[in-house]
Amino acid sequence: MGFTGRIQNALRKIAVGRKNWLFLGSETGGKTASIFASIVASCNRHGIDPFAYLKDVFSQLAADSQVDLENLLPDKWQKERADLAA
Repeated sequence: MGFTGRIQNALRKIAVGRKNWLFLGSETGGKTASIFASIVASCNRHGIDPFAYLKDVFSQLAADSQVDLENLLPDKWQKERADLAA
């Protein structure tokens, strides 16, 4: 798929969700939804299962309050998991 096709697919998701996002409940709910949408999009871009990623990240955050947040970003998380598997 070309660059233009990827852009159109990304915009289509926004257009489809637009009406649903009117009913998020509050400004805070909207901000939270946008953060999760960004995380899921980043996971998809890196070929990561968003559920597995979020499950692992939340368990790490619950277990250790001193965890380095930058290493939990999807691209760095994926590299760390690949290093652990090797």
